[in-house]
Amino acid sequence: LANYSAFLTVFKQMFERPGVEAAAEEALCDIQQGNQDVLQYITRFKQLAAETSWVERTFVTLFRRGLREEIKDELVHSSPACSLKELMDQSMNIEYRLRERKMERRRTRAP
Repeated sequence: LANYSAFLTVFKQMFERPGVEAAAEEALCDIQQGNQDVLQYITRFKQLAAETSWVERTFVTLFRRGLREEIKDELVHSSPACSLKELMDQSMNIEYRLRERKMERRRTRAP
């Protein structure tokens, strides 16, 4: 048991990063998609989420809150996501459809 305690002490000294979880939690509370595409937002969100011990339901709420308004406006037409992955997939699909529609509008306006 003494060896195990010594191992844990050394392990924590090597791998524990004080303040990382608190910083990630704070960043998750403030994260916004902004001008990033959804995939970039997902990547950053997952990086931060991995540093916390929060439950998935919290991640779903924070992820949705940080999305651009146009994505949130379209999410109301979908059934509520049951998981973070489902919400992320829905968001990527919406962004793709919005981008396709924007390109379609440009093509129809061109002489």
